[in-house]
Amino acid sequence: MGMFDFLPFFWEKGVKDSLEEIVDSPIETYIDGAERAADIISEGIDRGDISGISYELGLLNSALGGREQFVFLFYVNFGTKVTIIISALLSLGFLFFLRIFLWMSKYSEELNVNGATGLTVCVAVIVINILLILRALSESRFLKRYKKYYKVLKYKKTELIDDLAENVSLSHKVVCGDLKKAIKYNLIPHGHFVKDNSVFMVSNATYDEYMSQKAEYDKYYDKLLEDRKRMDERTPEIEELMKRGKEYIASIHDINDIIKDQDISDKLDRMEDVVAAIFQEVDIDPSQARNLGMFMDYYLPTTKKLLETYVDMDIKKVKGENIRKTQAEIVDALDNINESFETLLERFYDEKEMDISSDIAAMGAMMKQEGL
Repeated sequence: MGMFDFLPFFWEKGVKDSLEEIVDSPIETYIDGAERAADIISEGIDRGDISGISYELGLLNSALGGREQFVFLFYVNFGTKVTIIISALLSLGFLFFLRIFLWMSKYSEELNVNGATGLTVCVAVIVINILLILRALSESRFLKRYKKYYKVLKYKKTELIDDLAENVSLSHKVVCGDLKKAIKYNLIPHGHFVKDNSVFMVSNATYDEYMSQKAEYDKYYDKLLEDRKRMDERTPEIEELMKRGKEYIASIHDINDIIKDQDISDKLDRMEDVVAAIFQEVDIDPSQARNLGMFMDYYLPTTKKLLETYVDMDIKKVKGENIRKTQAEIVDALDNINESFETLLERFYDEKEMDISSDIAAMGAMMKQEGL
């Protein structure tokens, strides 16, 4: 148990009071939250109190809250693998009998009818099992693709299909087909396509809002799609930002390669996904770069510092009780750090959605002036 587990009441109250501005000011939540979370990590490392990081980030995450989820990750089961294995074994077994029945129908007049019947049954069973294998493989490939969609859509309410297709490196047609299947399988139970399958919405509430101002939203999305077509090249500023982002993502990945513990590796995989999602969003919509100041200058550097602290301790041949304790506290803190990253990413999208609402309101006012 760390030294911050028995803090006096006034200290805990002070931390909660310092978070009130974040709760009361949703527009500034992204910036304030990032700065506060970065300070928590940096100060905790400097004073050698890793357990305090986890405690304070827990308070921060509670204050920032979360959003309702409309996109769900499937539960992995072994049904697909079992289907493939059983169908393959049955096919091999009936191939053996196929040879026997083939010989019977060809070389034995007495058993000709039985051989032909057996041959028909064997061919039918083999064909059915091949179809089952192909279907199972198709489902397996779909689930792998869906994991990529989930990482993007779980934070969003609306997404352009072309943006999602670019993010996961698949075609527009494949993405649309997969999302329709996800709706059918209740992975995205409230999913809706609008604008001729150009835009995807993950909730009924978002779709109802769209339908209530359909003309304004359609005009906004037309403009957005046109803007996307003109975005052929990055500006030098965005290019530099993406370069730095890739360096941070690479550093998380490299540290993950050094650390052999599977539990920590899973946490760093989660962290890498969230950071990559942030930079992917900025790459698609460069106007969002204004929100990355705290991430680039505070949040990512201090998180990297925490991970490097763990690695420095991990490579020591002789480890005392204090080192092992500190490493365990860092591992515990990673969950809260990841939650902070994800909370900030949600706020990132929330601010973008507020911008969309402002654009829709402006679009409606312009259309009224034009008499549309």
